[in-house]
Amino acid sequence: MNKKKKLIIIGIILFILYSIGLYKLASNPTGIISTKTNDPYLARFIENYNTLKNDWYYFQGDEKVIEAATEAMTLSNEKNDVYTEYIPASETKEYFDALESEYVGVGVQFAIINNKPMITHVYEGSPGAKAGLQTGDYLLKCDGKSLEGLTTTEVQNKIVGKAGITRKIEYQRNNQTKTVSIVLKKMDASVQYHISDGIGYIKINDFTATMPDNVKKALQYMEDKKVKKVILDLRDNAGGYLDSLQELADLFLPPNKIVLQTKDKSGKVVSYKTTDNVEYKFDYTILTNGNTASAAEAFVACLHENLNIPIYGQKTFGKGIMQSFFEYKDGSYLKYTSAEWLTPKGNAINKKGIEPTHKIDANAINKVANMSYQIDKDIKYDSVDMNLKFYQNALNALGYKVDRTDGYYSKATATAVNEFKEKYNLTSEADLSKKVQSEIVRQIYLAKDKASNDNVLKEVMSILK
Repeated sequence: MNKKKKLIIIGIILFILYSIGLYKLASNPTGIISTKTNDPYLARFIENYNTLKNDWYYFQGDEKVIEAATEAMTLSNEKNDVYTEYIPASETKEYFDALESEYVGVGVQFAIINNKPMITHVYEGSPGAKAGLQTGDYLLKCDGKSLEGLTTTEVQNKIVGKAGITRKIEYQRNNQTKTVSIVLKKMDASVQYHISDGIGYIKINDFTATMPDNVKKALQYMEDKKVKKVILDLRDNAGGYLDSLQELADLFLPPNKIVLQTKDKSGKVVSYKTTDNVEYKFDYTILTNGNTASAAEAFVACLHENLNIPIYGQKTFGKGIMQSFFEYKDGSYLKYTSAEWLTPKGNAINKKGIEPTHKIDANAINKVANMSYQIDKDIKYDSVDMNLKFYQNALNALGYKVDRTDGYYSKATATAVNEFKEKYNLTSEADLSKKVQSEIVRQIYLAKDKASNDNVLKEVMSILK
């Protein structure tokens, strides 16, 4: 880190520590803080604090005020930077656990659908898969305690535990309820791989500390099996630790090749290069989509610009900036954007993304699966509801004819909804009820989970054969 950048960061830290010091006032019984400073903005901040501290009827304490003030600072330029944020101590474990792929659990992903957790993906070889859990199953109880009405974090805390612990999971599938006993084990979901029709396939899900070693195992497996062509699937990879990127790039490139470059606030550019002599040589193909972001994009650019590896799929997300963390004594964190990263050839991709060399649009199922939706109220015939746009697109993707996708509940939409309800025994439900909406979402996840619906992978496989 250069001297100027250190001074900038130290300045930020001193400001924050000065603010935190507002509530360490053992020697100041009145709580009044001196405004003696050459910085008029800091003086105003302190004056505001003093006023609220002494006169605000609803003052809840120093800690809450400082946390709110710090959070407000991170939002001061939200238009250009949505990644800078304050993470309270109560949320740091959940936040950093989400950045790690190693965890002890059942091995499923789930989403809260109409107040109930529904499985959206089951990892191959996981305890959940071995117990027979499937995408679309509703998780009802864990060890006899209901999971309905809980948040995602609360459900996760109920299910996870130490390796070797047995959880009794009650679930519902197609109106039938079953209970299975699942022994929790340590999982690592960062990488999955297999060989199909002589072609290697490696799915890199995120950039964690363990990911490079897992990719190395996958590449060694491909080499042992005499595979010549390997697909690297970076779709839906939102990134993670950029630190893992250089270790990963060492597996693909010879030494002294530029992996990426960083540009700090002063404009100084630093290049990071490969150092390892280990190099796995295959005929590679990369898959991307609109959810390929951050470190995953940096990896795509690194391989494409250094090895001219073709990219199939859709344009990537376009997150070309990196964040640093500052930890407070109470365990909370300030995450802030500290630099922009550039590709090996010096290209900036922030808010631009990386265009594929061979564009293949996702099919309707996968497009809908990436759309946002809500299940918060029944939607009635002959009404206008912006949330209806998702369900109209979903019905179209599932094969029901809808004349429009603008959110108006038309006659054709009603016909499609009624056909759907009849197929899934929901005819007693009025219009597009929350229960019907939940089943539409469930069928989208079920359809997405079928390999036959992955048109991008199928097309690339046919090209490579």
